[in-house]
Amino acid sequence: MWLFTRYGFYSVVQARSIESGVVTNKPDPDNLMVRARVRQHLVNLQMATPVLDASQILESSDNDYRYRIVIPKKTLLEIAQGLTEDIDYTNFKGICEQEGLVDESYCEALHHIWAIHHQLQEED
Repeated sequence: MWLFTRYGFYSVVQARSIESGVVTNKPDPDNLMVRARVRQHLVNLQMATPVLDASQILESSDNDYRYRIVIPKKTLLEIAQGLTEDIDYTNFKGICEQEGLVDESYCEALHHIWAIHHQLQEED
């Protein structure tokens, strides 16, 4: 699942199991990975979501998404609830530009994604 928020962009997938301290290719049915391409996006999410305060941001240049936090599945419900309660704007792209929590390149990417999806609507 992809999440575009005022705090950044995240990809949420099932975590992999860890056996004897080694990450395997087996899925971990109890945990999820919240992944980001920009570390600051995870820092922003931690600041906005107290349930993530103690979560460690892991870094690996060997993965598609360089930064990640591993969380129990039920924690995503708390995060989603907080993000939902946090919506106090009528223009998503505008609030991202206004608040300054994310950098300009993220805001530009949002406009690009909006344009691509607008084109899909026009083709429908």
